[in-house]
Amino acid sequence: MISTWKDGEIMRIDVDAPHRRRGIASAMWEHAKKHIPNARHSTALTPDGRAWNDYLDAEGLALEVFHLQGQHDQQSHAGGRGSGKAGIQLDPDASWGSPFHERIIIDGKTHRDVPMETWRAMVKHQGAIDTASTLSIREQDAIVTELESRGLKNAIGARDSSFLGYGEALLDGVDPETSMKVPLPLTLQLSHLHAAATAGVTESSVFEDAQFADLADAIQDSGASWESTQDMSIYIEETWGVTPVTGVFHAFNKGWQESSRSGPSIAVQNAVVDRFNVDPAGFNAFIDTTGGGRFGEYIGNRLPRSVSGYVDGTYNRTQAFLAETRAQEVGLYRGIRGDTYKPTAGVEITGNPISSWSQSEPVAWQFARGSSSGTGRVLTDYAPRSDVFSIAAVTGMGAVHEHEVILLGMPQTLDEVEEIS
Repeated sequence: MISTWKDGEIMRIDVDAPHRRRGIASAMWEHAKKHIPNARHSTALTPDGRAWNDYLDAEGLALEVFHLQGQHDQQSHAGGRGSGKAGIQLDPDASWGSPFHERIIIDGKTHRDVPMETWRAMVKHQGAIDTASTLSIREQDAIVTELESRGLKNAIGARDSSFLGYGEALLDGVDPETSMKVPLPLTLQLSHLHAAATAGVTESSVFEDAQFADLADAIQDSGASWESTQDMSIYIEETWGVTPVTGVFHAFNKGWQESSRSGPSIAVQNAVVDRFNVDPAGFNAFIDTTGGGRFGEYIGNRLPRSVSGYVDGTYNRTQAFLAETRAQEVGLYRGIRGDTYKPTAGVEITGNPISSWSQSEPVAWQFARGSSSGTGRVLTDYAPRSDVFSIAAVTGMGAVHEHEVILLGMPQTLDEVEEIS
């Protein structure tokens, strides 16, 4: 039964207990929207009503992801990963009080369906593709044009191998001199494709693909001519959905996974300072203690469109996800240990341009009980959604097994601080 007030606001929707979770309430809601003018949800919801409302939000999110992925498939390649195939979405059967990471579905699977290592790889692969697809075609073209115009492959590869990697296993038999001539966009594609293939998350085997092997031979025989590398790039995009822009996102995700002090991570944080007007005072002191500072500036200066595209794409994808869930704030935890920094509840703090938190309190306690000396502390913060830069399970940036959420360095007032000796 569904009842409404005269202005169209839902008064109540009742489904007998034995028949719940079968889509009946959703069907009644869809029927009401067709026949009741101005039908809308009430802002005063029971716990069950809020859970059902979240379910509808999840359906909306799935449709949005479906739309984005469909756009990506139509605009980027013909065939490949399958037109209109939803990427990351929410599991309507998961507990609505659990972290986003435990509610994610990728290609019809949840974290309970596959080994954790495979799940992490699926998140990073799908997250990079979905996040890159939020950029407009013009923005994607700008990144690829920038990459093609820069002779940076050798310099970056020599200074920070974690940033690129050449996907040597995918170009087996190509001599080193020729592989060093492979252009940067294809190098990024190969790096991401190699990681995805090794983890077993691509839809077909790269290592056994005869046409891929033929294209690699063509690169070898031509000395990495423009035509041969373009043919390889197009084939990778059409077959596995990995574009040069996807490769860029994968490279920066991997840089953050390595360390917040790596060159790619420093480049991203510098861009965040400019993009969001974050106070850089503490960050400047931080990068003075790390070897990644100069290399981060080098990447940012030489690849400004790539870094800014990554920052905008990651933030926009995260905010679109949160908007669909209608979450106004996200409860987060951070575990620290030591006596140099002693935050207290109710006090405003600021961190680096971006910093790691977790939606899991047990994860935070693990960090608070770390091996270093001093007092352990678990910080609790209910951060406004506009301050959330990345959710690991959505964009691939962060550690999904730690339920990682990355916050912008905006001032935050801590809600609670617990100490352990």
